[in-house]
Amino acid sequence: MPIRMTCKCGKRLSAPDEAAGHLVKCPACAEIVSVPIHAAEALAALGGHEGISAPKPPPTRPFMLEVVLAFFCPLTFRGIVTLVLGAFIYTVLSFIGLGFLTFLTHVFAVGFLLAYFLNMVQTAAGGQRKLPELPDFLDAYQEILKPLFWMLGVNLFAGLPHLVYVLWTLHTGREPDPAVFPILGIWSALYFPMATMAVAIWRNVTAVSPHVVIPAFLRIPGQAALLSVMFYLILLGMWYALPNTAAFAQRTGLGTFMTIYLTVIVSFYFLCVLARVIGITHWIYRKEIGWFGKT
Repeated sequence: MPIRMTCKCGKRLSAPDEAAGHLVKCPACAEIVSVPIHAAEALAALGGHEGISAPKPPPTRPFMLEVVLAFFCPLTFRGIVTLVLGAFIYTVLSFIGLGFLTFLTHVFAVGFLLAYFLNMVQTAAGGQRKLPELPDFLDAYQEILKPLFWMLGVNLFAGLPHLVYVLWTLHTGREPDPAVFPILGIWSALYFPMATMAVAIWRNVTAVSPHVVIPAFLRIPGQAALLSVMFYLILLGMWYALPNTAAFAQRTGLGTFMTIYLTVIVSFYFLCVLARVIGITHWIYRKEIGWFGKT
């Protein structure tokens, strides 16, 4: 069944199911239109349809209260089990391997983490209050490798100043200044949350495009700035914690594996909170963001 949507100019458009999440050009006005992911999204844009439910309405609670509650979402029994198990899988994958196998396990470890992060964003954006299931390794391509590819696109755009700076230092033969990276991280903090939101909603790497992300940021600048601050603080914490795990392990006597495991659990927790807030932001402000029209 084709997906139907309406352009801003009023022209009714249709696209095949496999175009869900892609961008198409309106033949009438040349405006770029996003093809909704779910039939419910498209039907909601057209006024709904009997027998098919539209997305859940936004919560009646204030946005900042939802942000505070997001810090408690991973602390349920299911959330704690998910954090402990997910962090254990990530840590084990980071440790095992030999030669090229080490590279593959690290790819799966990062893909596992990023896939779950996207799933948390999408789940919260749909109005669900429970944490999603962990990615399925039996369907590694769909569950892990594709989300990894999408998030590589997000990190490419978000980390573009870092890449340019490193290339510049290589070209000029200068040593990179560590003090510059936190400054460049401001751009990453501004771009990453909204780009992640777009990829999680559309499930397509084309959503990282600046013409999609930047207008959405400007439509909800206060809420987007809050996401940026949260991400920047998490980024600074990880920049500090991860390089110092060996020293911390030596001081505490916990061992390298256990120290990294505990660090990953804490990192997972704050990433869960961030993903929850990113998803809630779209859930509450989807009309203002306008990716699927004013619905």
